[in-house]
Amino acid sequence: MFTLEIDKTRRMLDAELSDVCWTARDARAVADRIHTKGRSIMKRKASMALLLGLAVLALAVGALAATGVVFGRRVERTELAERALEERYGITQPMLGFFQRSVEEDGAVIRYTGTLEMEYVLGEYTVTFEEGNAQVSWSWDGTPVAQDIDAAPWGAAQLQEMADYSRREMNIVPYMEKAEALAAAAGHSISSQTLPSVNMDTQAYAQEREAVKVRMRFAREELVAMAREAIVARYGMDDAVLPYLEDVEENDRYSLDGSAAYLELYIAFGYDNTAREHPEWSEHFGIYSVQMDVESGVVEDMLFDSSLGGNG
Repeated sequence: MFTLEIDKTRRMLDAELSDVCWTARDARAVADRIHTKGRSIMKRKASMALLLGLAVLALAVGALAATGVVFGRRVERTELAERALEERYGITQPMLGFFQRSVEEDGAVIRYTGTLEMEYVLGEYTVTFEEGNAQVSWSWDGTPVAQDIDAAPWGAAQLQEMADYSRREMNIVPYMEKAEALAAAAGHSISSQTLPSVNMDTQAYAQEREAVKVRMRFAREELVAMAREAIVARYGMDDAVLPYLEDVEENDRYSLDGSAAYLELYIAFGYDNTAREHPEWSEHFGIYSVQMDVESGVVEDMLFDSSLGGNG
C-alpha cells in the first residue's frame, strides 16, 4: 500500500518553494489548469502519479497562501526603486507625493518627476534595473542641493519642509509659487503633465468593464480584502490599521491589458477621524491604488500618494 507522508512532503516543499518567485503568469496558469474549460480534472482516470501530483499541488498552493499576498514584478521593482531613492537621496515614501511616477518596459525603468510647478526645482529621478540591482540617478546630479527654497535644486530637506507645511496648513501654495518663480527665472518651461485618467462614461469603457467582470474569479469583496492586506504588507503597517483602510468603490477602474484583466482599487487612509485618533500613523495617510489581477489575485501594481503635493 502506498502511503503519502504529508508532513515530510510539506517540509520538502517548504524548502523547495522558499526561493520561488510566483508571478501573475504562473498563478493564472495554475488556475487555468484547474478550471480547464469547466471540466474537473478529478473526473479523469486518477493514476497514483496523478494523485501524488495533486497532493503536491495542494501543498504547494497551501505553502504559497501561507506566505500572504502575492506581488507582481512591478510592485517588487517599485519597492526596490523607493529603497534606492531613500538610501541615496533621503527621499521617503510620503515625499513621493510631490512627484509623478511613470513606469516603462514593465518596470525596467521607473521615473519620478516633480509635479507641475515642482518639475524644475525637484527634477527627475530615474531608476533602472540591471541584473536585479537598482541604479538611481537624478537630473540635478553634480549640482549642490540648495540650502533653502530660495534656489534650485530642492532635495530631501526642502521636501521634508514642504511635507510638514502641507500637513499643518493643508496646502503648499507658497512653495508652488516659489518653485514657479525659480523655473521662470531659469527660463525653464514647465512641461504639460497630465495625470492618467479614464473616461468611464463611454460605451467602450462599459464594454471593457463587463469583459473584466466576466473573467473575475474572486468576488470584489475578496479583492478588496487582498488589497488591504497588500497595503499593510507592502508599506510595513500594523494589522491594527486594516479596519481604517476605506474602500472607495466609486473610483474602481476595470482594464484589459493583453491577456490579463485588472481591477484597480482605491483605498483611502486618514481622511476621517483616523487622523485625529491615530496621529502616530500619519506617515501612511493618503490614497493607495492597488491593481489586482482578477483571475489570479496577484497584486500587479501599487501606488501610494500621500496627497501632500495636492495630487490625492
